[in-house]
Amino acid sequence: MTPWPRDTSRDAFERRIEALRALGPSGRFAAGLALCDEVRDGLSATIRARRPGVSDEAVSREVARLLLGDALFEQAFRSSDPAP
Repeated sequence: MTPWPRDTSRDAFERRIEALRALGPSGRFAAGLALCDEVRDGLSATIRARRPGVSDEAVSREVARLLLGDALFEQAFRSSDPAP
């Protein structure tokens, strides 16, 4: 058995594992995609709260930068930047 997190009881952790197994591969995949959407939505809301009036495009780019990291973001978006 995998060691459980320190902030979770062993019983709760084992129940979580059972629930994930019961979902099956497609259910776990769908749950993972839903979690990704929730993370993006949360990041977008945080960016909008910190920078009121920011454009949707700017929010999307900042979310991408936060998720990808600076180096990968620069590689991925370098060609989409307007020419100086």
